[in-house]
Amino acid sequence: MLRPCWGAALAPRRGLRGLATAAEYLRGLVKVDYEALGSDRTALRDDEQPLAAVRTFLELLGSPHKELKAVCHVVGSKGKGSTGAILSSIMSRSGLRVGTYTSPHVVSLGERVLIDGEPREDDELLGYFRAHEPAVMEAQERTGWRLSFFEALTALSIKYFVEAGADLAVVEAGLGGARDATNVFDPPGLRVVVVTPLEREHTEVLGDTIEEIASAKVGVVKPGTPVVVAPQSSLALENLVAAEAERLGCGGVIRASRECHVAYSVSSEGARDYMFALGGAEAWEIRDCLVPQFVAENARTAIAAAAVLAPGFGVEIGQADVAGALRGSGLPGRFQVLGGGAAVLDGAHTQRSARVLVDSLLDLFPGRPVVFAVAMGADKRPGTFLGELARARPREVVCTAFEGSLKEGGLLRAAREAGLAASAEADFGKALEVAEARAAEVGAVVVATGSFRTVREYLLRRGAG
Repeated sequence: MLRPCWGAALAPRRGLRGLATAAEYLRGLVKVDYEALGSDRTALRDDEQPLAAVRTFLELLGSPHKELKAVCHVVGSKGKGSTGAILSSIMSRSGLRVGTYTSPHVVSLGERVLIDGEPREDDELLGYFRAHEPAVMEAQERTGWRLSFFEALTALSIKYFVEAGADLAVVEAGLGGARDATNVFDPPGLRVVVVTPLEREHTEVLGDTIEEIASAKVGVVKPGTPVVVAPQSSLALENLVAAEAERLGCGGVIRASRECHVAYSVSSEGARDYMFALGGAEAWEIRDCLVPQFVAENARTAIAAAAVLAPGFGVEIGQADVAGALRGSGLPGRFQVLGGGAAVLDGAHTQRSARVLVDSLLDLFPGRPVVFAVAMGADKRPGTFLGELARARPREVVCTAFEGSLKEGGLLRAAREAGLAASAEADFGKALEVAEARAAEVGAVVVATGSFRTVREYLLRRGAG
């Protein structure tokens, strides 16, 4: 059995006090970051030790997972972050104090740990991690198992939400479901499970078939817990998810495709009017909303989940709550629109995510020119990604690089092979200047994409203003 323990002694490392950020400190403390490796602990599919280690750590923290007043657990393949953010905002606007746990972060670790939509300050998290370092070390010593970065952050965030007095915690699962580090909640605290759209992904971890993946993701469902199922790619898949939830003894399946309906029309360039109708309630019209259609689809699921949660808190969900949540639904690096449409930041890095990005650009900015600034991780295949970007008919693709990325020359060759007008700049800052200058000439949208690191590099240089 593979046990990622580096040596018998699990004593605290020296030098952690000098680390600059909360993320660096936590990585130095646990020494295992499967996210950075592009892998996941659950690749050890026949071993339940990791989840047991998380539970041991939580016990040492005082079992905060049992103290949370209410939890919504969000699992799925696509749209978890957007759905969770919209749900959190709706419930916060209804008067609740809401903690949100999500991933990944783009610039600061605080983007993963939010109270009422506000990221926590890095210095605050750094101090919090330092205060709980002894519990991290004791958990590892007791189990003989090094907690991963995600596992440690999950447990510490749950503890943080309890101490912050959260009425509700919206917790997004990581890669998996049943064996994910977030699968520590039980009724009555676990109020609802939300299953966002599923697809074949991470087959080495979750299974080779969509049936296996559905079983892994839906495995967080506990007996008696209601399950909200997002619209899936097919009715057959939606039925499969519902059947798996019922097999686990859920407290009823709520299908967002039936409970919440959405329609939209074009109001102006870069904006849409949306109409939401929940069950037999009055329809809610939200005008001039600068969000793409896929976000509105995620909002359907969030609204259906809010309708499940609201009665338990004695609150009602209204148009103002939904409108405010939808308008403020942007997440860093997930079709993040800046400057009223001057720039778009998107962490897309696969052919599928590039397709969604281009569809959203064509939806919100029809007829408007596009200039891409692209940098991609060294393990990515740029050909199919850039081939999808070609559908946007960009005026230019400026290929660039960051530390550890594909070289800009390789991207340039792939872009030209895809029939794109392209140039290359080794320096990321210079590449942005070139893209912005070209966009200014033709009134184009600058789109920075290819990885979340690309988004990070943009934000570090330009900010989100």
